[in-house]
Amino acid sequence: MPVETLPDKRKNQKNTGYGRQNTLKSHHTEKVVDLDIADLKEHPDNYIFKASSQFIKNLAASIARDGLEEPILVNREGYIISGHKRVKACKLLGWTAIPGKIRDIPLKGSIGKLIRSNTGRQSVTRRIRNRIYERIAPEFWDLEARITRKRVREIAPEIGISENTVLKDLSYIRGETSEKVTQEMVAQEWRSKYRKAKVNLIDAGDGLYICQVSLHSQQINSGPDKMQAVLSDSLKKARSRYWERDSRYSATGLEIRTIRKQLGLTQSGLAHALGISQSYLAEVEAGMYEAANSILQQVQDYREEVRELR
Repeated sequence: MPVETLPDKRKNQKNTGYGRQNTLKSHHTEKVVDLDIADLKEHPDNYIFKASSQFIKNLAASIARDGLEEPILVNREGYIISGHKRVKACKLLGWTAIPGKIRDIPLKGSIGKLIRSNTGRQSVTRRIRNRIYERIAPEFWDLEARITRKRVREIAPEIGISENTVLKDLSYIRGETSEKVTQEMVAQEWRSKYRKAKVNLIDAGDGLYICQVSLHSQQINSGPDKMQAVLSDSLKKARSRYWERDSRYSATGLEIRTIRKQLGLTQSGLAHALGISQSYLAEVEAGMYEAANSILQQVQDYREEVRELR
């Protein structure tokens, strides 16, 4: 049945489609059919693209006004491959069935399709991209692993993100730089902004180091990590406008800290959830940097996601 012929209101359709009268396994079709929402299952990797409750409400309002423009996609086991947000929005409207297609996609090999169905529809933030990389390419965080251009070319089309963006994200994740960074280079860069800045390289054991920058009563740490990684990270901070000292952001930092405590999270826990370093979050909470504004937005979005899950 074409999707446009399906009624927009499905509150009272208890036996439409193949819900209780038929089973998912009895169908394998590219035709649009009425799927019983109660039979559908969330894809285990959909956590990557969790939407806020406000987003779902807005989508529901759009569907109520204009109808559902595109059917969802599920596999024969009932796992949603594309359409999680549409399903939630339709449930919010009281629908018991939703137009969809059934495709023979094994759950084990469906992660790529799930990701592409999302990245192809919307602009994804770095935080979401980091979740994708953690799932698809965890070696990005292994500084000992060599990531070739060929590997990047393989990943980009698999996740529906441009090769250039993947390369930039990889560089950001690893804190890599084309130049070999020395402690003196880091010190000079910080002293160009803070005349009395002191830079210490602390041995944290097991081949790891901490680059500690002292600015009066404030300390900015990078690490623990490999020596070149912490020096590169500290140099990047020194050169970035986001690490400028500015008391204007103290109120923003306080709001970030307040939300974190309301969520019952440590700095380490929230930093992991946002995909940033704990030292970065600690400094942002101190309200010293312009970056506090963008981090606050991420924290507020994360709070919405947590509320939705609860």
